[in-house]
Amino acid sequence: MREDESYQPDATLGEADDEVIETANMSQTNVGHLRAELVRASQSSIVNLTATEVDVRMGVVVEAAAENITANQAMIGAANGEEIHLNQSNSFLVNATEATLVKSNVVAMYSQSVTQSDSNVKLLIARGVSGGPLRSTIVIAGRVDGPVETVFDTPRAALAGLLAGVGVGLVLFIGKLLVGKRKGR
Repeated sequence: MREDESYQPDATLGEADDEVIETANMSQTNVGHLRAELVRASQSSIVNLTATEVDVRMGVVVEAAAENITANQAMIGAANGEEIHLNQSNSFLVNATEATLVKSNVVAMYSQSVTQSDSNVKLLIARGVSGGPLRSTIVIAGRVDGPVETVFDTPRAALAGLLAGVGVGLVLFIGKLLVGKRKGR
C-alpha cells in the first residue's frame, strides 16, 4: 500500500492498479475516484470515495462509502456507512447504522439510530431518534426522544386535505358547467 499519495487535480487514484491507498491527506484538490483506508480532505472535492474512515472539512463529496464518515462544514451527495457524523454540513441522502447530526441539513435519511441537535431532515426513517429540536417534514420512527417540529402536524394535515378536496371539487364543478354550456349550443 502507498501512504501519503501525491495528488494531481482531477486524478483517478487507487483504481488504475487496483491498489488501495493506505492514507490520503488532501488539501485544495479535485479527485475523480479515490479508494483508501483513511481519507482526510480539506477544501477538496471528490466524486466517488470508498474508504474505511473519512474526515472531510469544508469540502464536497458526491458519493461516499465508508465505515466511518465525519463531515465538518462539508457537502456530501450520498453517504453510506456504519457511523456518519455531520457537523454544520449538508447531505442529500444518508444511509447509516448510527448517525449524528449537529446543525446540519439532510434531504433523506435512513438509519437505525439518529442523535441530532438543531438539524433539519426532510424525510427521516429511523428506529430511534434522540436529541432536539428536530425539524422535519416526514418522520417515521419507532421511538422519538426529544422535540420534533414537523411541517404538517395532525390539524394542519387535516386542513390541507380539506382545502385540497374543496379545490378539486371546485375545479370539477366549473369544468362540468363549462362542458354543459358547450353541449347546449
